[in-house]
Amino acid sequence: MVKRQKSGSQDATKQDAESALKGHRQELYAKLDAFTKDVPQLVARYLECKESVKKMNPNNAPTTSSHDATSHSEKKRKLHDETPAPTTPKSILSSGKNPVTTAASLAQAARSNVAATVVSLPTRDVKEAKDLSKPPDNSLLLGALRHIRTEALELSRTLCLVGSWIDLMVPEYKGEDNDGVEVQSLVGDQLDQLEKEASMHYGMEPAYLETRARYESKYYKHFLAPSWIQVIDSFDKKVWDELEQAWNQMIHNTLLAHARLSINMEKLKNPRSETKSAFMMM
Repeated sequence: MVKRQKSGSQDATKQDAESALKGHRQELYAKLDAFTKDVPQLVARYLECKESVKKMNPNNAPTTSSHDATSHSEKKRKLHDETPAPTTPKSILSSGKNPVTTAASLAQAARSNVAATVVSLPTRDVKEAKDLSKPPDNSLLLGALRHIRTEALELSRTLCLVGSWIDLMVPEYKGEDNDGVEVQSLVGDQLDQLEKEASMHYGMEPAYLETRARYESKYYKHFLAPSWIQVIDSFDKKVWDELEQAWNQMIHNTLLAHARLSINMEKLKNPRSETKSAFMMM
């Protein structure tokens, strides 16, 4: 009697476990189904983000064309031609003073006036000098990094859940008829790799902040070394390029994951079915 009760209890526990496993599979498959349906919208959103970053990237700013440079040279030459040549004032000639000596005195006075003008800087120049006392502004770059961090986290979570569904669909091992199981393994491994790459994009912001903080610390310690401004500016531009490439990678990985799942879906669901798989490694 006791053995029967134990056997019945074990059967109930096994049924509960199988029911829970089945429910978990269904939840994961719902995530997979939603992902495959949302891929067009995802890719469109990623493309929009990429174009936005491309516009903000200072490395993509238009440079001065040869035509503009030529026009600038022509304007300078025209201004030089229109400037009247210096002449000796008639008052000097009529005063009987030595023109050479008087011209030297005027030149000295002119140099004094120039020196005085240089000392008293205009308000705009003073403001620009104050702006150089701090590192370049990076608010736009930080906003762009935070945005890709959010999108990369969502993609990473989705790929992780899809990989978990594939793991749960792997059947018992047999000595033969394991072609479908091999497809499951290959697709699962590739999704794991894509998930890791998405996690790398998620970590772009903290990695940037760590390096930027180190550069800023050195800049404030060596304030009289203007090269640190150039170092920080160059580093920010490098991260802008990396961010643009990261969106390209997000688009590629999303399309690749969708292709692998769509082509091999029958084998992923029923690894020992008669359907042939079209899986191809990159």
